[in-house]
Amino acid sequence: MISGLVSPVHLMILLVIILLLFGAKRLPEMGRSLGQGIQEFKEGLNRKDEPEEKHPEAVEEGQKPATQALRGEKQQEEEKAAHTKG
Repeated sequence: MISGLVSPVHLMILLVIILLLFGAKRLPEMGRSLGQGIQEFKEGLNRKDEPEEKHPEAVEEGQKPATQALRGEKQQEEEKAAHTKG
């Protein structure tokens, strides 16, 4: 059943229909974008196997992460408020 659909005559008819639908200028662009998509997919599969860094934006020594810095500011504000009350 499928072997009849893969005959050269059927493939030629299919190519002519695709050429009529998309035009001669658009076909190379479509082929290029399809190739790039497949290439990016394969690269994505390979990257998944590689270990990822826990924190891509590394914190330099002596710097506090943003959450700790915000907590420190809130504590300072609370201490100031406590000193002004007392």
